[in-house]
Amino acid sequence: MPNNFIKKFLNIEKNEYTPFLLLLIFSFLKGLVIAVLEISIDSLFVISSTPEKLPYLYILIAISTMAVGTIYSFFEEKLSKKKLFIFTQFFLLISLIILFILLIFSRFLNITEIIIQILMVWKAIIYVLSGIIFWSTASLIFNIRQSKRLFGLLSSGEIFAFIIVGFTIPFIIKIIGGTNNLLIISILGLFINILMLFIIYKKYKNNLEAKPEHIDIIEKNRENKTPYL
Repeated sequence: MPNNFIKKFLNIEKNEYTPFLLLLIFSFLKGLVIAVLEISIDSLFVISSTPEKLPYLYILIAISTMAVGTIYSFFEEKLSKKKLFIFTQFFLLISLIILFILLIFSRFLNITEIIIQILMVWKAIIYVLSGIIFWSTASLIFNIRQSKRLFGLLSSGEIFAFIIVGFTIPFIIKIIGGTNNLLIISILGLFINILMLFIIYKKYKNNLEAKPEHIDIIEKNRENKTPYL
């Protein structure tokens, strides 16, 4: 009965349950990290800075995300997918920990506004790279037909995380004591995502080491000199 319900209403096949569930948790954690970062860093920026600096920050964010995307593309050609995904997640985790520590001591060094502005830029970089890792992993595990059915459902994990964070953030702030400490939740989320990557890689090693189906099709058509691709 549960299998028929899942297949009928969610359109998920039985052999897709495990990878779908793992990626749904991954999607939820990614959304949790981003939602908490958005709320905490934006709140800190409003308190510590002025609206006049926003245009310059947005320009810096655009330049920074383009630069990071270029660097990521460079390493994409040099490293295996497993190493690249895990290295990127570790990089995001360690960088956020460093920025959190700097934020704690910034009041003593009188650099609070600078650190918060850096965090404004860094949350955009985390958003971009986390999205690349998640959807790249999903596209390697599922083929094109599965992707059409499941990717919309997978994105619901992130949406659900935003809803939960939005409702619970006032209570969380009271428990952990301050907006600054919200970054701890994002740090924990990034750490758990690294564990999720190891689990996914262990279970679906062959998928992650293969080329995505759509890339394979494009390359084959290029070899055959198909004029439409």
